[in-house]
Amino acid sequence: MIPSNFKFMSRIIWMLMGLLVYGSVAQASPPSEKMDSGTVLITCPKSSGSGFLLDQGRHVVTNWHVAVKCVNKGTLKVIHQNGQKSSVGLRGYNERKDLAILDLKTPFSGYSAPLVPSNLVQKMDDIWVNGYPGAAFGIGDRNTSLEPTSTKGIISRKVTSNRVKMFQIDAAVNPGNSGGPVFNELGEIAGIATLKSQVEVMEVTPQGPQPVRVTLGEGIAWAVSADELMEELDELGIPYQVANTRPESGLVGTVTVDDRTSTKIAIAAAVLSLIAMLIAFTKQGRTIIKEVVNRSVGTLTPPSQPQLKENKTMVPVLRGLSGRFSGVSVELDDQPLVVGRDPRVAQLVFPEGALNISKRHCVLTYDPNNKGLWVKDCWSTNGTFVNKNKLSSEHAKLLLPGECFYLANMDEKFMFSLDPKETA
Repeated sequence: MIPSNFKFMSRIIWMLMGLLVYGSVAQASPPSEKMDSGTVLITCPKSSGSGFLLDQGRHVVTNWHVAVKCVNKGTLKVIHQNGQKSSVGLRGYNERKDLAILDLKTPFSGYSAPLVPSNLVQKMDDIWVNGYPGAAFGIGDRNTSLEPTSTKGIISRKVTSNRVKMFQIDAAVNPGNSGGPVFNELGEIAGIATLKSQVEVMEVTPQGPQPVRVTLGEGIAWAVSADELMEELDELGIPYQVANTRPESGLVGTVTVDDRTSTKIAIAAAVLSLIAMLIAFTKQGRTIIKEVVNRSVGTLTPPSQPQLKENKTMVPVLRGLSGRFSGVSVELDDQPLVVGRDPRVAQLVFPEGALNISKRHCVLTYDPNNKGLWVKDCWSTNGTFVNKNKLSSEHAKLLLPGECFYLANMDEKFMFSLDPKETA
């Protein structure tokens, strides 16, 4: 029979071991150096704002209210943290969206981040706002005075205002942050910081009443969705990268351990060591330690897995026979697969230069009941064909394994097949 104090001491040791092993929570941080290298300072003679690089440093995006003050006067300048400076020209703008796209006279070396479609952004996602708030700009030594400021927050909600997709965020945004990038934890741009909740009031000064802006609500700021920017870039013919996945939960970016976690580990280790020293000098204590070690080893040893007989199942596969996806195989499921040039709506994406392919050319859907593939044209300009017959956009065509279809011409040909796949 095991004495009651034996059981009690064993439980204490197990609790401390749990705190030591499982209490250390690794935290992820985004790629801050890349994010900083893609953020730029926008300056006018009497004001400033923020922006970010696109198209390998050939273009800068900012807010229209930042650029409009002096872009047409030729006094707008862009400055990078590494000291690069350039004058700019106005490439395009949208006042309703508060967006401006600028051409750099001298391209910058820096990070051109992918843009994140709004369907990959969710409420409560972590975000970081980079920029040059006026209250902090210029403070620091020569090496850090041009370093962007980063503030952290979350997506509070997704809204549409004046037909513009926006995010409400709670990260600190101040005058000077306007036009700066709003990054996700992968260092991709989800939005463009544009304004915070402020109201204009009159302040009494020795020179008389002066209008000043004061914060109306804490932790309330707004960012224009990257979707709105992508529409403007498409119209201007400016290339950009598009993110195609959400950040996965768990470890992303650089893994660190915070101070509180380090303190917990140190305290747990010290207490565990002290208890071990005290009980190791008794016969019962040595028995307890042996019991804990044996249990730990038993826990760490995985149980043997029974050998499962391998079976083969048939999986639907789309094979590229010619063109840009020649030799590529895509495993299908019961979800529709959109083929086209627009990465915001298509999963099988052709390059933007493939003008014979429409932005949303056709939709493919696997039918497990009929073991076939439904192909539906999406009112494409150059058509979707089966056996040289152009498909109607109003009706889908069912292909059986081994049958082919092509887009626009025979250069973009695909085949549907059912392939064996080994499963345990």
